Amino acid sequence: MKKALFLMLGVISLFLMTSVNTKADEVEKVNASYDLTVGGTQTFDNVDSNREEIEITVSEENTSPLLANKAYTASKKGSGWNLSYKINVNNNKITSAYGLNAVATAGSFTSSSLNKISNTTAQWKGVHKRGLLSNNVSCTATISGGSLQVT
Repeated sequence: MKKALFLMLGVISLFLMTSVNTKADEVEKVNASYDLTVGGTQTFDNVDSNREEIEITVSEENTSPLLANKAYTASKKGSGWNLSYKINVNNNKITSAYGLNAVATAGSFTSSSLNKISNTTAQWKGVHKRGLLSNNVSCTATISGGSLQVT
């Protein structure tokens, strides 16, 4: 009887570990298209691949039309975490990504990095650990056709 109980607990534990690893491999893709010609602050609500509510906000930092360079703050809120970072844009090209503020409101981040990938893309990636579950999370800003796409 005890052997059967231990065997069942072992099978259940193996199943839970497998589902945790599968969940960790999922990366959410939530799209928000910020219109650069409209400017200001634009907020988008959506649901990620884990069926959790995600809020993306993009704000224009300097509103003077005389400035050739514009700065934008990309913000994203998920279940148990939020982040923001700034990007500088000149002539529809990303010149820098900086000012990362990533906060785990529940759990913790086991990794976090912000990079300018190309002249059109900046990306933050992190691993959010909450209890036994670890999820890959990201916030990517891409300039395309007069808009700033944030996923």
